[in-house]
Amino acid sequence: MKWFIFALFLILLSVGGQTQQNELHTLKESGNAFLSECNTTETLFQKGICMGYIVGLNDGIKVEAGLRDVTMPYCIPENVTNAQSMKVINKFINDNPAKAHMRTSVLATAALMDAFPCENAPKKK
Repeated sequence: MKWFIFALFLILLSVGGQTQQNELHTLKESGNAFLSECNTTETLFQKGICMGYIVGLNDGIKVEAGLRDVTMPYCIPENVTNAQSMKVINKFINDNPAKAHMRTSVLATAALMDAFPCENAPKKK
């Protein structure tokens, strides 16, 4: 659970501007908030906020896994786009409404673990 907090901390550091910080604050609160902002990205700015959250979450998890020398919780293939990852996360939250109140980072990680498991990845410490 500590790595989720660290990942969220990195996300907050990577986003500049008050408006963007307010949008990010909303996105991270729950799956419901993420869906309300990212289920339909009507504007380029809104899409950028949602994609930025996903990129930040992935980067934070990669940093944490690297620092702890552990295997990533999911293995996204190189040809998967951030837009596809966003669709995976949205679908997971829509398919699990009883969990939609949970923090977005937890739901996003669960969605990506489900969609992109590291079945052949070597186990580290």
